Order: sequence, then structure tokens, then C-alpha cells
Amino acid sequence: VLTTRTIMAAFVRKYALISEMNYDFLQRLFCFHSVKIGEPVHFQGGSIKFFYSLHALPCIGFRAELAGKSIVYSSDTYYDPDGLAALQQRGIISAERCASLCTDCSVQQADLLLHEAGIAPIHTPFDALAKLPDNIKRSIRVIHCNDARAAESEFEKVQPGFEHTITIDTEPPLHAEANQILQILLVTDIFRKFDVESIVDV
Repeated sequence: VLTTRTIMAAFVRKYALISEMNYDFLQRLFCFHSVKIGEPVHFQGGSIKFFYSLHALPCIGFRAELAGKSIVYSSDTYYDPDGLAALQQRGIISAERCASLCTDCSVQQADLLLHEAGIAPIHTPFDALAKLPDNIKRSIRVIHCNDARAAESEFEKVQPGFEHTITIDTEPPLHAEANQILQILLVTDIFRKFDVESIVDV
């Protein structure tokens, strides 16, 4: 699991309460890798850079890059330049935060932009996405909305199921197979103490 310590702690705490499972037991079910906002994480020959979104609960989105191709995932977020400017004027967010949310967080040019389109004011309204430049709009697929609302917009909605998997063709990076083997070793209990993590990150 790649996320920040803040979000990881919140998730495990809530899931422990909902599932009535022991906190320590839940933490043993996955490998947690702490990330820092804005600093790229090298993974499987590519890189992932995380950004904080704007939501009622802490959320992060990310930009993943591999072999010259890119995917951006918005996460739950409120994107609307006019609405964000109003929040800045009221002193709720800083000018720097407003500028970042408007230009380099959830709305980046990419080969695929998975952007939420829930109900404002804690989600992104469709009309805000419709005002984006064509070079960004053409790569948008919307999430976090029902079929009826998506059908009324100009955007295609991501559909559930393996048969609707979206793929972006890329050339596999050098040593991709070796990286996959090392990842398997890292998630196997008897090999977790092996000093191979730094090799995977290269």
C-alpha cells in the first residue's frame, strides 16, 4: 500500500472499528510504504507522484508515469476554480493551495485522467470539468457518479468489471520481469527480511 502515514492510520483505525478486527492484525495483512506528497516514488520501472486533494476526509490523488505514458487519478476532490477562489477569499485555503488545486493536482494533462464527478461542494461538478481545455478534456473518464448523470455530460463514465479494463499500450521497461519477482519476494513472509527493497526501487 502506497500512501501517507496520516491516511494509512485513518484507514486502519476506521476499518478496525467497522470489521471488529484487531488493529495490529489488520496491519499485518499488507505491506505499507510511506510516501511524501510531491516526491516521486519509483515503482516497477515507473514513477508515482502523490498530491493532496480537497475533501471532507483526507484524500490523495496521484500521477503515474511509465515509458512515456501517464495516468492521473483525482481521488475524491472538489475542483471548481470559481468555488476554490471563493474559499481563498474567505480565508479557508491559502492562495498557494488554491493555485495548486487549480493547476497541478487533479486536472493535469495525461494519457488517461480518471476524475471524480460527484455532488458539490465536496465533489467536482460536471460543469467545472466541461470548462477545461480540450487537451485535458479528451483524456477524462469520470468516476464517482451514476450512469444517469454521466449520460447528461460530455464525458464517458468508467464502468466496473474486468471486461471494461482501460489499457494504455507501453513498451515494458528494462528489468520489468526481475522487478515483478522481487515484489513477490517482498510480500512473502519468509523473504521480507531480505535486503532487496532498495533494488526494487531502482
